[in-house]
Amino acid sequence: MKISKDNYINMAFIYGETIDIKKVYIDVAGDILSGILLNQIIYWHLPNEEEGEPQLVIHKDSYEWLVKPEKEWWDELRLTVEQSVKALEDLEEKNLIVTKVCKVAGIPTTHIRINWDVFLKELKHTIKNTKVYENLLSSMKL
Repeated sequence: MKISKDNYINMAFIYGETIDIKKVYIDVAGDILSGILLNQIIYWHLPNEEEGEPQLVIHKDSYEWLVKPEKEWWDELRLTVEQSVKALEDLEEKNLIVTKVCKVAGIPTTHIRINWDVFLKELKHTIKNTKVYENLLSSMKL
């Protein structure tokens, strides 16, 4: 199959497989892979756009958890298992997330949740100390 430049340009606009990444999450996480993963973890913790309903349905220890095997990050973000494991470790080391291995259908699976207190503190710190975010800072009234 031959693809011309014009066909490609049309296809690029139509084809919806994109990833929306907030640059501030990369800054908070400290590196691009951890920032991409943090962005997606936060996405799953937010309500869905249509009904405003929670996207997370696993409730343990008074928290909502994201359950996603490391191999599934490839489909969503194009992170390999090795990259997702390393990024999860880095985010947990920075205390931005909490992970816990629990069984799902009898299989040990990593459960992930945002450590909201630490994340919001680091977000505020990053916004206040990064010149790029001056406009965001004034709109958030931090």
